[in-house]
Amino acid sequence: NPGEFDRRLWSRQTGFVGSVRVGRLREAVLLRSNSTVADVESTWLRSRAWLADRARELLLGDPSGVDGPAREGRALLGALILGEEDPALRETRGAFNRLGLAHVLSISGFHIAVMTAVGLLLLRAAGDLGWVEPVLISALVLVYLAILPFNAPVWRSGTSITMDLPIST
Repeated sequence: NPGEFDRRLWSRQTGFVGSVRVGRLREAVLLRSNSTVADVESTWLRSRAWLADRARELLLGDPSGVDGPAREGRALLGALILGEEDPALRETRGAFNRLGLAHVLSISGFHIAVMTAVGLLLLRAAGDLGWVEPVLISALVLVYLAILPFNAPVWRSGTSITMDLPIST
Protein backbone atom coordinates (compact mmCIF):
# COMPACT_ATOMS: atom_id res chain seq x y z
CA ASN A 1 0.00 0.00 0.00
CA PRO A 2 1.26 3.51 -0.73
CA GLY A 3 2.48 5.15 2.45
CA GLU A 4 2.74 1.84 4.29
CA PHE A 5 5.97 0.60 5.82
CA ASP A 6 7.97 -1.26 3.16
CA ARG A 7 8.79 -4.60 4.76
CA ARG A 8 10.83 -5.77 1.75
CA LEU A 9 13.30 -2.89 2.13
CA TRP A 10 13.56 -3.49 5.88
CA SER A 11 14.07 -7.21 5.24
CA ARG A 12 16.92 -6.56 2.80
CA GLN A 13 18.62 -4.10 5.16
CA THR A 14 18.40 -6.29 8.25
CA GLY A 15 18.89 -9.65 6.55
CA PHE A 16 15.68 -10.95 8.15
CA VAL A 17 13.57 -12.92 5.73
CA GLY A 18 10.97 -14.42 7.98
CA SER A 19 10.30 -17.16 10.45
CA VAL A 20 8.96 -20.67 10.16
CA ARG A 21 6.95 -22.48 12.81
CA VAL A 22 7.15 -26.22 13.03
CA GLY A 23 5.11 -28.25 15.46
CA ARG A 24 7.93 -30.63 16.27
CA LEU A 25 11.54 -30.51 15.24
CA ARG A 26 11.30 -34.16 14.13
CA GLU A 27 8.74 -33.07 11.53
CA ALA A 28 11.03 -30.46 10.00
CA VAL A 29 12.56 -31.46 6.70
CA LEU A 30 15.66 -29.78 5.28
CA LEU A 31 15.12 -29.01 1.63
CA ARG A 32 18.19 -29.27 -0.53
CA SER A 33 18.54 -28.01 -4.04
CA ASN A 34 19.96 -30.29 -6.70
CA SER A 35 20.90 -27.28 -8.76
CA THR A 36 24.55 -26.48 -9.36
CA VAL A 37 23.67 -22.80 -9.69
CA ALA A 38 22.10 -22.79 -6.22
CA ASP A 39 25.15 -24.54 -4.77
CA VAL A 40 27.50 -22.01 -6.38
CA GLU A 41 25.36 -19.12 -5.13
CA SER A 42 25.27 -20.59 -1.64
CA THR A 43 29.05 -21.02 -1.62
CA TRP A 44 29.55 -17.46 -2.88
CA LEU A 45 27.25 -16.01 -0.20
CA ARG A 46 28.93 -18.04 2.57
CA SER A 47 32.36 -16.90 1.34
CA ARG A 48 31.25 -13.26 1.25
CA ALA A 49 29.81 -13.50 4.76
CA TRP A 50 33.04 -15.10 6.03
CA LEU A 51 35.15 -12.37 4.40
CA ALA A 52 32.98 -9.60 5.85
CA ASP A 53 33.03 -11.16 9.32
CA ARG A 54 36.79 -11.63 9.18
CA ALA A 55 37.36 -8.02 8.02
CA ARG A 56 35.07 -6.73 10.78
CA GLU A 57 36.94 -8.83 13.35
CA LEU A 58 40.38 -7.68 12.15
CA LEU A 59 39.51 -3.99 11.90
CA LEU A 60 37.12 -3.47 14.77
CA GLY A 61 37.91 -6.28 17.19
CA ASP A 62 35.45 -7.36 19.83
CA PRO A 63 32.99 -4.52 20.51
CA SER A 64 31.96 -5.83 23.94
CA GLY A 65 33.61 -4.06 26.82
CA VAL A 66 34.47 -0.98 24.76
CA ASP A 67 32.69 2.25 25.68
CA GLY A 68 33.00 5.97 25.19
CA PRO A 69 35.34 7.49 22.61
CA ALA A 70 36.90 4.13 21.73
CA ARG A 71 33.49 2.75 20.73
CA GLU A 72 32.74 5.86 18.67
CA GLY A 73 36.15 5.58 17.02
CA ARG A 74 35.52 1.94 16.09
CA ALA A 75 32.07 2.84 14.77
CA LEU A 76 33.61 5.61 12.64
CA LEU A 77 36.25 3.21 11.31
CA GLY A 78 33.54 0.67 10.52
CA ALA A 79 31.56 3.28 8.60
CA LEU A 80 34.57 4.60 6.68
CA ILE A 81 36.02 1.23 5.68
CA LEU A 82 33.21 -1.32 5.84
CA GLY A 83 30.14 0.88 5.25
CA GLU A 84 28.54 -0.29 8.49
CA GLU A 85 26.12 1.67 10.63
CA ASP A 86 26.52 1.42 14.38
CA PRO A 87 24.27 3.05 16.98
CA ALA A 88 27.43 4.48 18.58
CA LEU A 89 27.89 6.58 15.44
CA ARG A 90 24.63 8.48 15.94
CA GLU A 91 26.18 11.51 17.65
CA THR A 92 29.17 11.59 15.29
CA ARG A 93 26.88 11.35 12.27
CA GLY A 94 24.96 14.37 13.55
CA ALA A 95 28.20 16.37 13.71
CA PHE A 96 29.14 15.27 10.18
CA ASN A 97 25.66 16.29 8.96
CA ARG A 98 25.94 19.74 10.54
CA LEU A 99 29.34 20.27 8.88
CA GLY A 100 28.08 19.07 5.50
CA LEU A 101 30.40 16.06 5.54
CA ALA A 102 27.85 13.23 5.82
CA HIS A 103 28.95 11.91 2.43
CA VAL A 104 32.36 11.06 3.92
CA LEU A 105 30.75 8.32 6.03
CA SER A 106 29.34 6.58 2.98
CA ILE A 107 31.51 4.24 0.95
CA SER A 108 31.93 5.72 -2.50
CA GLY A 109 34.04 5.44 -5.59
CA PHE A 110 36.43 7.93 -4.04
CA HIS A 111 37.19 5.48 -1.22
CA ILE A 112 38.06 2.81 -3.78
CA ALA A 113 40.16 5.24 -5.81
CA VAL A 114 42.15 6.24 -2.70
CA MET A 115 42.60 2.58 -1.71
CA THR A 116 43.82 1.79 -5.23
CA ALA A 117 46.22 4.74 -5.24
CA VAL A 118 47.70 3.75 -1.87
CA GLY A 119 48.00 0.13 -3.02
CA LEU A 120 49.74 1.19 -6.23
CA LEU A 121 52.08 3.49 -4.30
CA LEU A 122 53.08 0.66 -1.96
CA LEU A 123 53.55 -1.81 -4.80
CA ARG A 124 55.59 0.64 -6.87
CA ALA A 125 57.82 1.28 -3.87
CA ALA A 126 58.79 -2.40 -4.14
CA GLY A 127 60.04 -1.87 -7.70
CA ASP A 128 58.77 -2.72 -11.15
CA LEU A 129 56.47 -5.72 -10.82
CA GLY A 130 55.18 -5.72 -14.40
CA TRP A 131 51.90 -7.57 -14.91
CA VAL A 132 51.72 -8.63 -11.24
CA GLU A 133 50.91 -5.07 -10.15
CA PRO A 134 47.50 -4.75 -11.88
CA VAL A 135 46.60 -8.32 -10.90
CA LEU A 136 47.27 -7.63 -7.21
CA ILE A 137 45.40 -4.32 -7.27
CA SER A 138 42.45 -5.91 -9.09
CA ALA A 139 42.37 -8.70 -6.49
CA LEU A 140 42.44 -6.10 -3.70
CA VAL A 141 39.54 -4.16 -5.24
CA LEU A 142 37.48 -7.30 -5.90
CA VAL A 143 37.96 -8.62 -2.36
CA TYR A 144 36.98 -5.21 -0.99
CA LEU A 145 33.86 -5.19 -3.17
CA ALA A 146 32.98 -8.67 -1.90
CA ILE A 147 33.22 -7.45 1.71
CA LEU A 148 31.06 -4.34 1.22
CA PRO A 149 27.28 -4.42 1.07
CA PHE A 150 26.16 -4.14 -2.56
CA ASN A 151 25.91 -0.56 -3.76
CA ALA A 152 25.73 0.07 -7.52
CA PRO A 153 27.91 3.22 -7.64
CA VAL A 154 30.64 1.53 -5.60
CA TRP A 155 30.61 -1.59 -7.79
CA ARG A 156 30.61 0.57 -10.90
CA SER A 157 33.68 2.47 -9.75
CA GLY A 158 35.41 -0.72 -8.60
CA THR A 159 34.91 -2.45 -11.93
CA SER A 160 35.89 0.73 -13.76
CA ILE A 161 39.16 0.92 -11.83
CA THR A 162 39.98 -2.73 -12.48
CA MET A 163 39.26 -2.33 -16.20
CA ASP A 164 41.43 0.81 -16.46
CA LEU A 165 44.55 -0.62 -14.83
CA PRO A 166 47.39 -0.67 -17.34
CA ILE A 167 48.87 -4.09 -17.97
CA SER A 168 52.52 -3.71 -18.84
CA THR A 169 54.71 -6.54 -20.03
